[in-house]
Amino acid sequence: MKKKSLTDNIAFEDKCLMFIAFGNIKEAYRLVCVYESEKEFSRGLGIDWEKQAKIGLENTEAEAIKTFLESSRNKYGENNDAIMSALVFMYFMGTGSFNAGTVRLLSRLIPNLEVEKIQRINEIIQNDYFELTDFIRIKKFKAFGYSEKQIKEIMDSYKA
Repeated sequence: MKKKSLTDNIAFEDKCLMFIAFGNIKEAYRLVCVYESEKEFSRGLGIDWEKQAKIGLENTEAEAIKTFLESSRNKYGENNDAIMSALVFMYFMGTGSFNAGTVRLLSRLIPNLEVEKIQRINEIIQNDYFELTDFIRIKKFKAFGYSEKQIKEIMDSYKA
């Protein structure tokens, strides 16, 4: 059977995407944790998804995601909310590689675009994904009291 979207659970995806689009980042994360905890083979080697669902997303990370979304408000025009919500959802799902699953998700969310345009968007948002992860790391380092110089050295070490 051909897959319909990233997870094949469209109700779950839509609920998470709606929470993200309306700024309820923590609830979207909790839903992902619950979803993964109920799977026989969950994503994320060694992650205790039940524990993560109880702990929830750190305030620093949730605020960093909200700030990132706000700074990207009009990047993709009329499809911006769908694309950026999908990006955060893929981040929560641990989908660091943008593949056929992410193309299916984007195609479902933006049905008016041709597959070639969706594939191009899929390639472009990979950069946004890395920007988001870097943005979150930087915000966390700042919250821990690291100096700008220390943060730059740490971030440079990731690129080496």
